Amino acid sequence: MNFNLKSLVCLALFLLGGTAIAFGQYRDSLRTLFSHTEELNQKLKYSRMLAWDFLGNGDFDSAETYFFMAFRVDDAKVSSSAKVLSLEGLAYINGARRNFPLADSLFEEAFVLSEDDSLKTWIAFNWASVRYRGGRSQTINEILEKVAPILPKLDEPELWVAYYNSLHHYYEAMGDDLNSLNSLLNAKKYSSKDMKKALIVINHNLGNKYETLRAYDEGLKAAEENLILSQAFGDDHDIAYSYFALASFESELGNFDRVKNYVYQAIQHRNKTGISVGFGYNYYQIGNAHLQTGNIDSAVFYAHKGIEISKAQFENDILADNYFLLVNIFLEKGDTLGAMPYAQEIMKLKPIPSSEEKNALAKIYTKKQDYPNSYFLLEENIDEYIRNEEKNTIYRMANSLLMNSFEQEKQFQKSLSEQALQSQRIKYGRIGLIILVLIISCIIIIQNRNSKKLQEVNDRLIRKNEELFQFTYICSHDLKEPIRNVSTFAGLVQNRLEKENLKQSYSEYFNYIFNGVNTLSTIVSSLKSLSEIEGKSITGIEKEWLAPIKVYEKAIGNLEVFVREKMAIVSFKDLSGGEEIYTSRDDLSLVLQNLIHNAIKYNQSEQARVEVTFEKNQEYATLNVIDNGIGIKEEYFEYIFKPFKTMGNKGETNSSGLGLAICQKIVSQLDGLIRVKSVEGKGSVFSIMLNN
Repeated sequence: MNFNLKSLVCLALFLLGGTAIAFGQYRDSLRTLFSHTEELNQKLKYSRMLAWDFLGNGDFDSAETYFFMAFRVDDAKVSSSAKVLSLEGLAYINGARRNFPLADSLFEEAFVLSEDDSLKTWIAFNWASVRYRGGRSQTINEILEKVAPILPKLDEPELWVAYYNSLHHYYEAMGDDLNSLNSLLNAKKYSSKDMKKALIVINHNLGNKYETLRAYDEGLKAAEENLILSQAFGDDHDIAYSYFALASFESELGNFDRVKNYVYQAIQHRNKTGISVGFGYNYYQIGNAHLQTGNIDSAVFYAHKGIEISKAQFENDILADNYFLLVNIFLEKGDTLGAMPYAQEIMKLKPIPSSEEKNALAKIYTKKQDYPNSYFLLEENIDEYIRNEEKNTIYRMANSLLMNSFEQEKQFQKSLSEQALQSQRIKYGRIGLIILVLIISCIIIIQNRNSKKLQEVNDRLIRKNEELFQFTYICSHDLKEPIRNVSTFAGLVQNRLEKENLKQSYSEYFNYIFNGVNTLSTIVSSLKSLSEIEGKSITGIEKEWLAPIKVYEKAIGNLEVFVREKMAIVSFKDLSGGEEIYTSRDDLSLVLQNLIHNAIKYNQSEQARVEVTFEKNQEYATLNVIDNGIGIKEEYFEYIFKPFKTMGNKGETNSSGLGLAICQKIVSQLDGLIRVKSVEGKGSVFSIMLNN
């Protein structure tokens, strides 16, 4: 063997490259190998490897550079298949950049140059995908006609699945729902159990198609199958969408208890995974389910939850759906004028409303005696209904024929599969058992390691929490001492001035000092309370079943002197018939104490009156604090719950601005909500709504 210097350098670089790859320097090694090799096929290989690596990491510019390098190597006449792969890579890049015309022409050139039937077919389907994404779905059929003669020669079910999916996009663009449905059913026929992701996508498209055709029973079956596949495949996004689809179809079928069940499962899934895309629609579905079953308060609650998350995620279509839910709630209550603002919001978000939204808007226009607009909307709905009924009649006839044909072929394929499966079971049984033992061993090792790490994290968290409590206590204790000193010495100075008959001249300044000292002292105490409440979110809140009167008695006991000084009348009424509440007595009584204190404090009536009521339904246990105080403007309903925000000057009201923030934090930790209804000058109602 004769090794020249150049061969030794390439060998050394290759070995170094292998070492570097092991240490995560894959790309740099490829660059070095590419730069130092002059052998044409190797240079082409490294260039394409670099290009696909950059493309996979989203670095389109670098990927394009190396694909062009590979293309120039191709020009040196290495092979036509290599040139095809480079063209395909460049087409991918331009498709990702949404430069669809250039991607289209590159895929076309790659298709023409390709001599391998399998590669040629896959290029055709990617080419069709670019046309679909670029808004040229009507021309997909031109591409599919080119590959239709090739497919029967290839024993690749995946190609048939891709073919029928592309055909579905073509028919969908042409508005041919029945042929679109037929294409999807054919794609599903060619999909094996191993092609889980493909089946999930097909079922998703089938669900959309069945919804368009109002075949909700069939859509429900597709969604149920997708949930099983998604859970087996382990894709959290697909699981979330399956719950979404199941709730939607059950709602259309009028099974509202099942809607609630699926939405509750979706909420648990979101809490576990953090996936909240499109989640406002789940709140719309459960809110509508409560509306249809007569639970108006729950419907309002979930509608506002849907609006809140849809605004935060900029999902305007779903935001419009939740506004529409509020429109229906107000119409159900007979308050047409109350529905009007939400209807106007829908029109801003959706210039072309749905048929259900048109019906609701027509009712509002009729109530306002705007009969031309009402008639126009109803006429549009009648035309749409007639079109849908004609389409559904044709669908039912065609679907019956299609399903019979597919059922016979499915039974035949099933018998063949069972025979093949039986022969494979014996062969792979022992291998499977060995693999299972290895997997279980690995899981046990990983779990032991993770449990140790989790314990370490928990220990650190507990230490940090204890340090936070100590810091808060020290701060509040150390701050109170100088505050008391300021108050004491200001009092001494005031007494000195009084002896010298100068007190009157400085009395206004001393009032400012004493008010400021009192406010600062209140803020320090409130901060300590707030930090202690934050700490409970980690350590947890202890709950028990108790009568709501016990919570009230503890709160009013702490306010006994204050109530007597203000000569206020405070009462309690249990409207639940003696039901109990599962909560923390200490925490809930603190909330109630703050609300009663505010109700008396901010009251200009001759005699302050506060009534606390308790009621309970299937969803919530609710404590209401009703007063005859000064009331609150509607635009301040959310403002007052923010920390350090008050309706007046802190010095005049001697308020820290943290009372309602503390109330909201406690109620949130008790798994509830706090809401306010008020009319300025006519009192307020604060409602503490705790989940049952």
